[in-house]
Amino acid sequence: MAADANNFTPVMFAGHEPVEPSRGNPDYHLTEDLADKAIQYITGAVSINPEKPFFMFWAPGAMHAPHHVPKEYIDHYKGKFDMGWDELRKPIHKRQLEIGIIPEGTVLTERSEKVLAWDSFSAEEQALLARQMEAFAGQLTHTDEQIGRIIATLKRTGKLDNTLIILTSDNGASAEGGLNGSHNEVLYLNGVVETEMAENLKRQDVWGSEETDNHYDVGWAWAGNTPYKYFKQTVHHGGIADPLIVHWPAGIKARGEIRDQFAHIIDIGPTIMEALGVTPPAEIDGIKQSPFEGTSMAYTFNEANAPERHTRQYFEQLGNRAMYLDGWVAVTLHADRLAFEPNRTAPFEDDVWELYHVAEDRSQSKDLAKEYPEKLEELKQAWEEEAFKYNVYPLHDDLFGRLSNVTKIYAPQRKEFVFYPPGAVRIPEAYSPQVKNKNHTITAYAEIPKGGASGVLVATGGIYSGYSLYVKDNHVVYHYNAYNEDRYTITGTEPLPEGEVVIEAKYTPSNDKKTAIVTLSVNGKQIGSGKVGRTLPGTYSVSETFDVGQDTGTSVSKDYDRDNEFTGTLDKVVFNLD
Repeated sequence: MAADANNFTPVMFAGHEPVEPSRGNPDYHLTEDLADKAIQYITGAVSINPEKPFFMFWAPGAMHAPHHVPKEYIDHYKGKFDMGWDELRKPIHKRQLEIGIIPEGTVLTERSEKVLAWDSFSAEEQALLARQMEAFAGQLTHTDEQIGRIIATLKRTGKLDNTLIILTSDNGASAEGGLNGSHNEVLYLNGVVETEMAENLKRQDVWGSEETDNHYDVGWAWAGNTPYKYFKQTVHHGGIADPLIVHWPAGIKARGEIRDQFAHIIDIGPTIMEALGVTPPAEIDGIKQSPFEGTSMAYTFNEANAPERHTRQYFEQLGNRAMYLDGWVAVTLHADRLAFEPNRTAPFEDDVWELYHVAEDRSQSKDLAKEYPEKLEELKQAWEEEAFKYNVYPLHDDLFGRLSNVTKIYAPQRKEFVFYPPGAVRIPEAYSPQVKNKNHTITAYAEIPKGGASGVLVATGGIYSGYSLYVKDNHVVYHYNAYNEDRYTITGTEPLPEGEVVIEAKYTPSNDKKTAIVTLSVNGKQIGSGKVGRTLPGTYSVSETFDVGQDTGTSVSKDYDRDNEFTGTLDKVVFNLD
């Protein structure tokens, strides 16, 4: 129910029930599991109601970061990207032209000065960077295989020919890995845009495994967006142009052909409706429905040169704006900001607009704004009309401001939180006590059996960042995991007594909020104190959760594994925020 899913240890939901499907399966992978589920649903539906239509939305965690895949898939591409991104774009561009993916004459755009040249890295660094792309390519091959299993199931059940299959992506390749790539994308989510190369190099041998929440270098995103410039988070073609494959033998006579008409994600719904011969209802259960705004793509299925029907489309993301109109595009890169420069904001009126005739210049290589100022103004005015029509205003360009608003909107904050096991698990971090860099006390009320206890009292996050209060060998421990780079452990000096105990961890941040002192007490007696030397300002995780009485998903601390439920009796855990 979140982004950046750990493909080896995902925290999932089956209906409304939280599940951990990887438990007990050391070879688990999320994409394989999702393909298994798809196959189960298809064969079940066809077995029970062979004539009844079905709809499936299949959305793997791949190819989003982290690029997690079994090692053999990464090794398959060993050495294949040693030439670097500057050289890789050339054969990609050549092949695109040969196949016809891009029109004849499409220019290969130049590298932005903000993207470092491959030759600017040392040989040691290049080896790591190549490994980043090997992991991405390996994950793509692995994902292709899972899609192939689903296709084979449709064929086996006799449903392939009359099933409309639409395969696409959600944006251009992502530059959020920054100029070095990143072993842990939680760094980016906390405003640490550039991961230290030294930290990445430490993890070269495990890149793509669960030890990394990995994202590749911006240079590979640039190569992945060949022949375009820029990346995800922009509304230039590099940020919004995606592959689209449509397969329907019973409804499309053409085989292996390419279509060049403009289409947008909002066109997919109307396309399905037309293929089904269904008119969307104006009302459902007495509720007036919003209209489908898109244009069906079905008109292109059997007529390659059909006149384009979706001729007008606005785009906006984080202040970046674009307008497509009859083969022309006006576009602006707001504040001249790319994804690895997320803290930059600026007045919108200062933005410089570009103009491209993409009907003839698919890669947006030649800015015609000065040559055709009237055309530029026409498209800018069209953007304003669409913006007011579709409620784009007010514009907002502060990425981290938006992220911080999540907790303000969704988490009802108070000075005291009381959590009762066993039900207080798998709570989204945004709905947990917002304790980051604030004075707070965690108090656990428990009963210790004869012989002592072990296990987690409360934890938030997982292997990539988080904190945990737990018992190990009958001693209280507080652990703070900063980006899976720096780890701080404070351990009680005395064992827990048998019977009822009150365990307390008091967190006191420094004046600059970048460090903290944690003090441990049992039954009012101090038993330990220590420093947390590096703290997180924003979020511990996107997908891992807040848990009481155990630590679900991956473990915050390496002191315990996934079987970490508290073995004593835990009555409640209380958070007090000062």
